[in-house]
Amino acid sequence: MIAKNAELWQQAADDIFWYQAPTQLLDDSKPPFYRWYPDGITNACYNAVDIHVLAGRGDQPAVIHDSPVTRTQGWASLRLACRRAKAVDSSLRSSPLREAGAGLLDTNITLVVALLTMNKC
Repeated sequence: MIAKNAELWQQAADDIFWYQAPTQLLDDSKPPFYRWYPDGITNACYNAVDIHVLAGRGDQPAVIHDSPVTRTQGWASLRLACRRAKAVDSSLRSSPLREAGAGLLDTNITLVVALLTMNKC
């Protein structure tokens, strides 16, 4: 079973962009605290949005809104999500919280914040 899981997660790792590809699949040295791809460096926002825009799919929906309460519908494109994520990332990079080492501002959170800001579109 574990061998099959390892195969699955290795295939998953092979399918995403890495700034530094992991050399270790799983760090199980401190059970029950396991770490997948412990020495790999990636960016969830880039893998979730940017890579699709670069592949020519920028006009496809990234977020679809359909509210039975307000009876409103809409959507935002991957291109808009990418622009918003870059704007949020730029703001976070110059934030005093980042410089203070608050540890709460990770560039991967930029996608979440950008998607939330699209709700205001």
